[in-house]
Amino acid sequence: MPSSIQAMTTEEFMRKEVFKSHDSSGSDTRTRRNNLQTQYWKVIPNEGACEKCQAMGQGVHWEKPERPHPNCKCEMVEGSILVGRFGKIDGWRDTASEQFTAGQSINVFIRSLGPMAGGAHIWVDGSQHTQTGHMLPNSSRTYHFTKFGELPLTWQVDIMTDGVDNCTFTYNITN
Repeated sequence: MPSSIQAMTTEEFMRKEVFKSHDSSGSDTRTRRNNLQTQYWKVIPNEGACEKCQAMGQGVHWEKPERPHPNCKCEMVEGSILVGRFGKIDGWRDTASEQFTAGQSINVFIRSLGPMAGGAHIWVDGSQHTQTGHMLPNSSRTYHFTKFGELPLTWQVDIMTDGVDNCTFTYNITN
């Protein structure tokens, strides 16, 4: 067989083999284009899936991946690292717990609604802890938290009031 035909066959084979992490244009779906990109896809291979499907299930794809073969029944789930969680806590030792995926930094905004001065405790991933101190009604504070790892990261934020029985707070978690 002529070497040019052999090279063509090898090239086609290689294209099919790397198909698991590239789209049809040949661009890598696992590389984030820029820091503003927030949407991602996670491939969930079915039980007993082929090697190509199992390889697609490792990590996240920043572009929607194409199926490696026509019989692929893997589930493709779209996700986002944008955060927009909010809520209200009131009363002595009331708590709120939020778990979500996001990027490498988040902001926790706390506003005291009153009618009495009070404070709040904020725990991030069970280890990072901060206290707001006493906050007068209508005052607010923002706290910034960071952690490093492969995106998307799972965050756990717990907030607890600390003050008199009738203090009320709102919180907003963004990135």
